[in-house]
Amino acid sequence: GGDAAYYAAYINLRKMHMGVKISAGVIPLGTPNVMYKNDTGDMIAGSFVLAQNYPNPFNPSTEISFTLPTASEVKVEVFNISGQRVATVADGYYEAGDHIVVWNSRSDDGQAVASGVYLYRLTAGDLTDTKRMVLLK
Repeated sequence: GGDAAYYAAYINLRKMHMGVKISAGVIPLGTPNVMYKNDTGDMIAGSFVLAQNYPNPFNPSTEISFTLPTASEVKVEVFNISGQRVATVADGYYEAGDHIVVWNSRSDDGQAVASGVYLYRLTAGDLTDTKRMVLLK
């Protein structure tokens, strides 16, 4: 873009279990989980992404990662398979970029929840995505 025909790409390898370097090659601008550095040196998120929780299945806690293209109000909620809200994991203003929240497999009232399939939903402004996770005790 612009006068330069290249971008500096910073790839989040935290979740990858390998100790080797990989070549990024040519990366399209819309690639999820890639941050781009603009001319002023600021990091810019590539796109809105809700990642699969890690680990999955999990016990007793799991990380939910997401990337925001712009700063916004964010809500991460957990629902049981019947669609009832079990917990609100995050509710507040988040800057653009990568974020991780942790769910400790407890409901909003502090009770441990049963083993089973749960859904987690990320709402950021007018963007929403939902994924499934499994709690095994």
